[in-house]
Amino acid sequence: MTMTANVRAFQILERADITFGEGVTLIAAENSNGKSSAAKAIAGAMAGDPLHGYLKKDVKALVKDGAKSGSVTITGPGGSISVSYPKAEVSSTGTPPTLGRIAAGLDSLVDIDQKKRGLVLGELLKTAPTREDLAAALADAGFKDEPAAASINKALEDAGKTADPALSLMDYAKLLKAAGVGLNIVHWLWWQIETRGWDGALKKLEGERTELKGRWAEVSGEAFGDQKIQDWKPEGWTPDLAEVSADGLQAVLTAANTALETVVAEQAVDQSELDRLRVDAGKLDALQEAEQAASKKKLDAEVTVVDAENTHRAAEQAVANLPPAEQDSGLSCPHCQGKVHYHKGQDGERLDKAERLSDDVLKQRRLDRITVEGTLNRAKVALSTARADLQAAQRVLDDAQRAVAGAESAKRKLIDLEAQSAGKSGSAEAVQKARDAVATAQLRLDLFQTKARADGLARRITSMSAIIGILAPTGLRQANTQRVLDTFNDSMVRPLCDAAGWKAVRIEPDMNITYGGRPYSQLSGLGPQLSSDQYRVRAILQVALAERAGDRLVILDAADILDQKGRNGLFGMLKRAGMAAVVCMTFSAAALKKGNVPDLEKAKIGRTYWVCGGVAQPLAAVTAAAPQATPPQAGSQAAEAA
Repeated sequence: MTMTANVRAFQILERADITFGEGVTLIAAENSNGKSSAAKAIAGAMAGDPLHGYLKKDVKALVKDGAKSGSVTITGPGGSISVSYPKAEVSSTGTPPTLGRIAAGLDSLVDIDQKKRGLVLGELLKTAPTREDLAAALADAGFKDEPAAASINKALEDAGKTADPALSLMDYAKLLKAAGVGLNIVHWLWWQIETRGWDGALKKLEGERTELKGRWAEVSGEAFGDQKIQDWKPEGWTPDLAEVSADGLQAVLTAANTALETVVAEQAVDQSELDRLRVDAGKLDALQEAEQAASKKKLDAEVTVVDAENTHRAAEQAVANLPPAEQDSGLSCPHCQGKVHYHKGQDGERLDKAERLSDDVLKQRRLDRITVEGTLNRAKVALSTARADLQAAQRVLDDAQRAVAGAESAKRKLIDLEAQSAGKSGSAEAVQKARDAVATAQLRLDLFQTKARADGLARRITSMSAIIGILAPTGLRQANTQRVLDTFNDSMVRPLCDAAGWKAVRIEPDMNITYGGRPYSQLSGLGPQLSSDQYRVRAILQVALAERAGDRLVILDAADILDQKGRNGLFGMLKRAGMAAVVCMTFSAAALKKGNVPDLEKAKIGRTYWVCGGVAQPLAAVTAAAPQATPPQAGSQAAEAA
């Protein structure tokens, strides 16, 4: 796709009219003549970065010294985009030509922090797992995918129930059970991912797991531990409890209670009545506390009612004080026969001279009336609610007072019965033995049930941890990224390296980038400038990622860091990718004079421009105007390689 760039007074570039987009467009010049300015101007306009890192107030620094304004216009087959400086104002026509930031050379994968590189690559390579990937990972982890999503939705609809993504996984499972269907983990998780994103769904599950850990600690009475929950046993646990069932333990407890009742029946005093009275009397303190709480709640409700009544009266008065919202013809004054209005409000009664109100005033009065009457309606609702709450609080207090009275009565009766039974014969030893048997049976059942609850929570926590591991950045997403990354390395990066004759560039599983097996950071030379090996890595990844993103053009500045063989490799790599390119290289004036600047147009592989004094011209025009020591070498090594 042929495009043109018209650049004026941008950085040190005075003027450039450059055609590019088919083959390789070589921008050649001596140092500090404007070739990088041309590349930067094209990249910023096409990639949507006209500020180039400047603040809006400082972007005037991009205008060439001595000029008042500058501009960049890129025109393609479907439209154009223009940036005018010093304000960096952007305008466009039709469908302007665009370019990704990596293809434009504005961003590079190697400049991204290694820890964040995986997420960025995930977006660039579209490695986000699909629903099918999630289902497969969950199946491998042992999670059964029960009913289909359509069945779940229909079952909920038939049961008149509605699911909400805010529900926890456990609550959602309970909802489905109430609707008569099983839980489909994939369905619920994918719903969460679509609603919250992968990290949002992960955070939700981590919160639910934290809650389960708290419940486990509450049941066990101990601090949670990932290893502890695997074989935890409550204090007092005996090995034989692992061989029995809850039903069996309940049967033992029932039998112990029956035996106790038989022994107690033989006593002079009805022991069952004593036990009942002890239980009822034992509740007295708790019931008295409940009574105090109910009394306080009733007082709070009374205060709320008083506040609501005051608010309601104020709202009613506000409505009464409102002026008429309709045009009033007025009353006739008995003295002067003039028209007057009668007002009665909080401040008393008065007569005002009748005046015809404007439509705006009447409209505002109607709006005011709507507002004030809305306040009154809300006050009525609040008052009604407060009165209902007060009635409910009174009922609770009445119930609490009756319960306290009953417990106090039980305590008095207990004292009387115990006094009556003192000194009477009876098998106290047998009763105590029977009581001990009941206590032991109850303890064993409690221990069994406590462990069962703790084990159930442990299983939920373990399952939740497995799901969290799948959702974590290092789980399914990383595995998917690695799978796609292997394909990217082998099918897209490696062929480019081979075409260039360069060492293999790879993105390793740990997101480190290597060249010939050496980490990118070890390829640096002395100082901050790039080494030629680092340039090769950046160029290979730029072309590969641009190709993956669907960009058909790359902008490569400072390619002169490569020697002749490296430049040949660069051109060969671009040819292999079928990628158009704007390439900037430094050449000396002597090389130009000797015809050593490759004329890509003569080689029929692109175009060459020479920049001198801030002005870019086609190489043919430059060489035609200045006699050379030797004829131009259209078939230079770089051109031949391309």
